[in-house]
Amino acid sequence: MKQYCEKSTDWISKIVSSKKNFRVFWNCLWAGIFGWTMETIFCSILYHSLQDRGFLSLPFCPIYAVGIFFYLLMEKSPRPSAKNFWRLFFVVAAAGTVFEGFSGLILEQFGIQLWCYKGVFPLSFRYISLPVSIFWGLAGGIYPLFVIPKINRWADSILPSRRKIWFLGTTLLILGDFLFTCWRVWKNGGYVPLY
Repeated sequence: MKQYCEKSTDWISKIVSSKKNFRVFWNCLWAGIFGWTMETIFCSILYHSLQDRGFLSLPFCPIYAVGIFFYLLMEKSPRPSAKNFWRLFFVVAAAGTVFEGFSGLILEQFGIQLWCYKGVFPLSFRYISLPVSIFWGLAGGIYPLFVIPKINRWADSILPSRRKIWFLGTTLLILGDFLFTCWRVWKNGGYVPLY
């Protein structure tokens, strides 16, 4: 039994013992939190009332975590620098727009519509918008230059002996939130905002 327990947590040890892997995890976590915060503030101002942003109940938007995950895994991605700002701008604007468009269409198949830009911004269609694409590009140029290095230093400052606790606690919290959200969708016959 002890040998089974050691093998079942071995993959977790591999993730948290590698500085690079833990940095990726930590960046994904904070990108999801920053994305949720930014969307909540922006949409609350736009609609003049507190808005429930994101699919989950916690202050976390998985779409931002997925976006930063793919950015960090691309070995050939342009290195963040002032010289590469426009290259990052166009790559992230295009990738963000495509990803957002497909995500909206996939969620629509399950009867879920978390956003719709039509009529909100000029040059907007249902799930994609030129002003939002420009925002994605700006975020893609600025975020790697200023935010990722700070998050990496923060991740490196966490003692290796505590990384497993952070990883397990956060992963279980987000997984529990996902299951709770799925239960709410099933119970309500579709997605219903919390507030």
